[in-house]
Amino acid sequence: VTAPIAGTVANIGVKIGDQVTASGGNLSSNISSSTSTSSSSNAILYIGNFSVPYVKVQASEADITNIKAGQKATITLDALARKTFVGIVDQVDTAGAISSGVVTYSTYVTFVAPPTDIRPGMSASVTIQTARKDNVLMVPSSAIQTTSGQTTVRVLKNGQVSVVDVTTGLISDTDTEITSGLSAGDIVVTGTTSSSTSTGATSSP
Repeated sequence: VTAPIAGTVANIGVKIGDQVTASGGNLSSNISSSTSTSSSSNAILYIGNFSVPYVKVQASEADITNIKAGQKATITLDALARKTFVGIVDQVDTAGAISSGVVTYSTYVTFVAPPTDIRPGMSASVTIQTARKDNVLMVPSSAIQTTSGQTTVRVLKNGQVSVVDVTTGLISDTDTEITSGLSAGDIVVTGTTSSSTSTGATSSP
């Protein structure tokens, strides 16, 4: 058997003594009473290029417009707990796939420095950095309130709570950028209107 491509043999579905024949590009049975035979539905072996491992993730249609090739990402593997790896978006499918009425787009993220003990098929989680700003003012997203299109935060000053109009920018999983309306050091209320639940507006490093 000659491999049509260069790569590494991953799995072998036959053993010495098995008989296989090729017919029309598919494997067909050659039954013998003394030897097992590869079925037409089974592959003899799998060959892959494992020098550049990647993670295939499904991005929702709400997120796909912000994802582009070249963006940085972080990758975590269930099998390698407490380790985070750097990745980069290599390819984003243009056409989406529909499953149960939900449209998703395949996004391929490659490892910048792949771990040596990674194996195909491992479960992974990927966070893609779609935008970045340095030296910004940010508050916990729980402090943001939006009513009738107006965004506000509650500020604690001299023991009194007042509502301040703000303009927001980038939003992460936990924090929101404030582009106007607050200054570094202001104390904003994140829960009830008591000083014990307040927190300071901070500037990211």
